[in-house]
Amino acid sequence: MSRGPVTISKLNRFVAPGLLVVVVLMMVLLMTHYSWSDLLAAEPIAPFADEQLNFMMAVEFNLGAGLSWWPVMGTLARLTRGPRAAAWPAYAGILVGTVVAQLVGMAAGLLFGQADPTAWMVPLGGPVLGVLTLLFVGFANITSMASIAYSTVLAVKQSSGKVLSRVRWPVLAGGFLLLPAVLSFFPAFMYEQFMTFVVISGAFIAAICGVIIADYFLVRRQVVPLRALYASGKRDPLRFTGGINIAAIAAVVLASGFYLWVYNPITLETQPMFRFATATVPAVAIAMVSYLALNFLLYVRRGRGAYGGQDTFAAAGRK
Repeated sequence: MSRGPVTISKLNRFVAPGLLVVVVLMMVLLMTHYSWSDLLAAEPIAPFADEQLNFMMAVEFNLGAGLSWWPVMGTLARLTRGPRAAAWPAYAGILVGTVVAQLVGMAAGLLFGQADPTAWMVPLGGPVLGVLTLLFVGFANITSMASIAYSTVLAVKQSSGKVLSRVRWPVLAGGFLLLPAVLSFFPAFMYEQFMTFVVISGAFIAAICGVIIADYFLVRRQVVPLRALYASGKRDPLRFTGGINIAAIAAVVLASGFYLWVYNPITLETQPMFRFATATVPAVAIAMVSYLALNFLLYVRRGRGAYGGQDTFAAAGRK
């Protein structure tokens, strides 16, 4: 992981095709041992009494899981040579590949009554094939961890300015992975709290996505100075107030708070609106509206432009 995109590229050459083989193999084994009627007759795992709530919980979890890849895909897109190379693999992997894998996992989980793949891969594939498949799936998670760690460490290093500029990349990456390494020794805790972790992180990522959508498509009209993607300090045309976009931070806090009020991921308590709107969708909408309003009041109205600087409109025009 310390070599960043080099590691990700090498791992994905083998892992991505291998995962497709595993998914197809699991699907064939399921269809061989069980019928479509068996799947339809399978009992859900720990459902709520309200069927509508069950459906919206599934929708909410998938929205949170999907949006959690937003920053990772944004970072990986910077490593490509053009927009098509960034967009189409993302659609194919996150949309098609993930959906198919989730369908197979959902079917196996329902038929075996366990969401944990370690509980059904060995009984389904046998001791040899099942263990080999589990080992490969475990190895495949390294690519996900490498992508997430690379994007996060890169963001931390770039946003820290001079604070972490002299810290070597392997040291910084190792420090970031220290806590996950400790938690890996407690797999039961991680499995039990996985959904809670995804939903809590989804609350903030949904708000961040709303701000990004409003900022990029509505405020900047898809025009961003290239220098702003790499510059830091006073050279950054998106510096705003001392390097902090107060409007964006406030919008994220407001939308995230609303999300956690609509859906409490710890107690699983929900407000009535959750049953037809989820928590992610209104959180994204609130983040967009609040950011647009605050950006206008704090920056545009004061003559600082949408970019937070005095000459940013002229810079955008030159781009």
